[in-house]
Amino acid sequence: MQIPFLPLPPSFNPLSEASWSVLARQVETWLVDTIQDIRAPEWAWGCDAFWMAFIAANPDFPRGPWPNWNPKISLEGKFIESWTADNLTIPADSPLSQDILDEIRTSIWDDFQLIFTVPPFL
Repeated sequence: MQIPFLPLPPSFNPLSEASWSVLARQVETWLVDTIQDIRAPEWAWGCDAFWMAFIAANPDFPRGPWPNWNPKISLEGKFIESWTADNLTIPADSPLSQDILDEIRTSIWDDFQLIFTVPPFL
């Protein structure tokens, strides 16, 4: 199975909101247009990839503004469930410094590389 967003392009910058936003849109499109079956192992894997990219692009989620995503992609999975549980206690008016944003994106990037280098279903 071809995964159109892997490997990531050499221009991908793990500290860049824009790089993560593009990746989130690519994963979302692949899930909804190609995989479609929410019971497929590719779907669960893709949802984790989507949520990692989405959160790296929108680290204020769920307490700040964020773009809409396809509602077929639910708030389920180890990563997103942990993220939302941990971040609901942060006040919405607490801005995230650039250092915190970089730390969040670096942590997600480290996890992304471990999990998504070789998809388990290939």
